[in-house]
Amino acid sequence: MNVRWPTDRYYIKKICEENNQNIEAQATYKFSKYGLRYILAVIQMQKMKLPFQWIWYEEWKRNLSQYDTIIVFYSLLNTNIINYIHKKNPSARIILYFWDSITSTTFTVPENKRQICELWSYDKSNCKTYNLRYNSQFYLPSMLSSAEEKYDISIVIRDKGRYKQVKEMYDKFSKMGLKIFARVVRDKTSKEQDGKLYGNGMEYSELLQIINESKCIVELVKEGQEGLTLRSMESIFYQKKLITNNVKIKEEPFYCENNIMIWNNQDPNQIREFLESDYKKIDERIVMQYSFIGWLENFKK
Repeated sequence: MNVRWPTDRYYIKKICEENNQNIEAQATYKFSKYGLRYILAVIQMQKMKLPFQWIWYEEWKRNLSQYDTIIVFYSLLNTNIINYIHKKNPSARIILYFWDSITSTTFTVPENKRQICELWSYDKSNCKTYNLRYNSQFYLPSMLSSAEEKYDISIVIRDKGRYKQVKEMYDKFSKMGLKIFARVVRDKTSKEQDGKLYGNGMEYSELLQIINESKCIVELVKEGQEGLTLRSMESIFYQKKLITNNVKIKEEPFYCENNIMIWNNQDPNQIREFLESDYKKIDERIVMQYSFIGWLENFKK
């Protein structure tokens, strides 16, 4: 399968080369070269429905006829390129993939787009609501060296109105005498003026180091969200226990109650028993379903 991947996840290129996959990965636009003012220019062009937006597309636009499958990650900037791709290569299979949760206010794909492309999402509830096809989240693991376990539980999360919930969990774990790393990154939903758990954002490499030094990580999804987050992926790829409020995770093939606790404000004895039990290793074939290559294979089914 020839697959076109217009995104800036350059790590994917390396994976494709290592797996001898006939796949290319590129950014959609030239923004990385020219900066914010060019992003704003394209947004303005789209609002005014001006022609020649293609001049900002990356070099992939020159070779569209070579590809039989083209995967585009959804964003407000990316919906307009679907028509361009279809015009240049009408026989190509075009997949528009939603890798973030969507609502009625953020779902802006016109119905006529369904005639020229397939709409897929990582969130099963979104698939039901908006008539999309499902393909799970995928993960690009890093090589982590062995590290001393510093934390029983780590919680790193953007606020999104969840500070109170994090604080309640933190207080409970603290009373149990557990070693905790907790950081809530402020955003426009943040209301707590003196929240002691607030902190600055961090590089993903720093977050991975914290995860590597933790026995268990916490995932808190928004109400109604069913899609897997990075915390879920990190838990299975790095063999960390997971505490999550996503009840739908029970439907995933990697679910194991020994490794995953569905949060329901459990009593301290249940939490301690969960943490003290050993992690049960997941079959490698199941884990690889959530790799990039496994994710690609799902589009063939």
